[in-house]
Amino acid sequence: MVADICAAHGVEHHVTSYVVDQVADRRPGRTARTHDLSIVGLAEGDGDARRTVEDLVFGSGRPVLVLPASQVEPLVLNRVCVAWDHSEPAARTLSLALPILKCAERVDVVTLDTGRVQAAPGSARAAANYLRRHGVPAHPRTLSPDGRKPGAQLIETALSEGANLMVMGAYGTPRVKELVFGGVTRTALEKPILPLLIAN
Repeated sequence: MVADICAAHGVEHHVTSYVVDQVADRRPGRTARTHDLSIVGLAEGDGDARRTVEDLVFGSGRPVLVLPASQVEPLVLNRVCVAWDHSEPAARTLSLALPILKCAERVDVVTLDTGRVQAAPGSARAAANYLRRHGVPAHPRTLSPDGRKPGAQLIETALSEGANLMVMGAYGTPRVKELVFGGVTRTALEKPILPLLIAN
């Protein structure tokens, strides 16, 4: 399907596909290092697919597009939400996502004000200004914690505002990925209801 779409739009492409059902299969992560983007379908409770996402995020150095298995409509980029905390992974992901963000009609850069130094007031504005310098229609927004898990609050806010995609950075290395996915990214992957673009 990806090859058909690329061909229809005259995009030079090379598609490599894997059906992964083994925990130790590291082929996708290694192969993805020489590809622009990896795409993974993920259903709730699918441990094999989630481990593949982890290997791609931490082993490829490239962005990963995670599509909920329940999604039947084509992915559109009317509105994109960027989860921003002014960290290094968030900055790298923002840069890697630029080609996709430039296609969006609107991009909301959302920070959750948890009191961390990195996510200080003004950091969402700085990220939005960076995107605008690249021609992205970006708008900053800062949320206050409301008692929900941070990941749930970010995703539910994005959905309520009509976002078609969420962009977020993931933390750490393969050795601590279980710890890493204990936060916002893990929440997003445990119950995939919104397409995600993730990188480390």
